Amino acid sequence: MVKGVPTSVRRRKRQNALLIPVGLLASWALLTAAILAIFTQPVSGSAWAGLGLSPGPLLITLFTVWVYSKARAGPLVLDCGPHPERWFYWMMVVMWLCFTYTNGVMINAYPERLDRWGTITVNLWVVFSILLAIGSAVVAVSRFQVRENGLLLFWWLLKWDRIQSHQWDEDYLLLQAKTRFPALGRTAVAVPGEFRLRLEGFLTEHGVVQNDA
Repeated sequence: MVKGVPTSVRRRKRQNALLIPVGLLASWALLTAAILAIFTQPVSGSAWAGLGLSPGPLLITLFTVWVYSKARAGPLVLDCGPHPERWFYWMMVVMWLCFTYTNGVMINAYPERLDRWGTITVNLWVVFSILLAIGSAVVAVSRFQVRENGLLLFWWLLKWDRIQSHQWDEDYLLLQAKTRFPALGRTAVAVPGEFRLRLEGFLTEHGVVQNDA
């Protein structure tokens, strides 16, 4: 069993979690500007359409990375168990399905309250909320595995040659990937105690240095 979450891991999770809203805001701004420039629509209509489209790049990235990781991971070497926060992602599935139903009711019950861009936005959110529910379910059923070509961190693959260093904080493995911006390459994963020694052996075998700092 994995113990409580250490302070360093909570900090790293908070930093990683900030990337999602920042990415959505950037996506919204860029899409709004593109719609405004291409279709010469009012700012309000362009903003609504941009809001409806904003989850698109995130979803495309998620499913592309998931499919690529599954295809490139190689044979299973060691299964370290399911996602420790899978209950949260199942709650997200329910939330997004409720959101889908709510938007569907809005479209059918109050069509006169929505202009053309508002209708487009709500319809886009119906589609994207269904896809977000599917994405949340993918994460909920995913597993942490050692594969021939790297570590399958639930839904994405971190190849052996992309791992710069690692360290342990209680029952958590902290990984630093090789990236241009180090802050974007940090991740933490819970490891049940019975797998720690074997996982450490795989990391050593593939030349991943341990950072004790």
